Amino acid sequence: MAVVFPILEISLAHLSKSTLRQEAIGCSVKISTAGGSKKRIKVVKPDLSCEDEELQNVVGLHVGPCSIYWAKIKRSGDVLDWSHRKLFPIAEMSKKIRLPQLYEEVSSMLEHIPVGDVYILEAANHVQPSSLQSSSASLSALLHAQILAMLMALLNCRVESDLIYDSQEDIHRELDSIHKVYFLRPRMMSRLFRLLVGSERVSALDLVDSIIDGSRELKVDFAVEGQEDTENTRNEEAELHPTHIFTPVKVPSNIAASYYKLRAVEREEMCQALLIAMTFYDLVVFKDPKVLAPLQM
Repeated sequence: MAVVFPILEISLAHLSKSTLRQEAIGCSVKISTAGGSKKRIKVVKPDLSCEDEELQNVVGLHVGPCSIYWAKIKRSGDVLDWSHRKLFPIAEMSKKIRLPQLYEEVSSMLEHIPVGDVYILEAANHVQPSSLQSSSASLSALLHAQILAMLMALLNCRVESDLIYDSQEDIHRELDSIHKVYFLRPRMMSRLFRLLVGSERVSALDLVDSIIDGSRELKVDFAVEGQEDTENTRNEEAELHPTHIFTPVKVPSNIAASYYKLRAVEREEMCQALLIAMTFYDLVVFKDPKVLAPLQM
């Protein structure tokens, strides 16, 4: 507690100043509307406050009913971490959880969530409390919002524990790029991966199976240096997925094995974290025209 609150105080003092002087990059794409016209929309909020080249490790996050799921993907396409952690037993979901207890549970997640340059979640469609059918649904929505708020504050103020700061100015510099947590536009991930049937989102299990199988069979050797070679490889690999065009990733066999040990419902939640990170790379970092094409149809 003593570590977090001074950092929060500093970050709030510098939030508006750092946001004003940092230039937004790659945050919008042109998509087609129901009427057939095209318009430019923001992909992530808030505006990105760093250069594309600085983003080497992206962590996709998904907050489930009682667990947090994450996938850390390197810019080269390597999946470095793909796992989850329970916040509390599902039986406690029907009970009112006090804020101190919830804070302890969420803050303990930072021991497990991998460090990344940015953390990406998908924004949920706003739901009016009056539209919820039951008190349990209202309680669940409130709990989800509280978890997101705490997670966002803690990750935005995450400072490497092994660093020693000589002065307040050193901490200010560390927090200068205050935004580390970004939210994808609702349904943008589902639209990119063609998981929408009408207004309903279908299962991503088959899609992720093909992503994992492809990563095993193709064994793409991404170049860490030489951006031109890396982009050429991505374009060639995109041709192998005529239905779903995306930048392929490489899932190590041990990570894939752990994923397949989970129940289907847990794998579905895990898919969200992986696809969120992949969506951010494709729409904001790489901006490959072939990948963006389905959004413009």
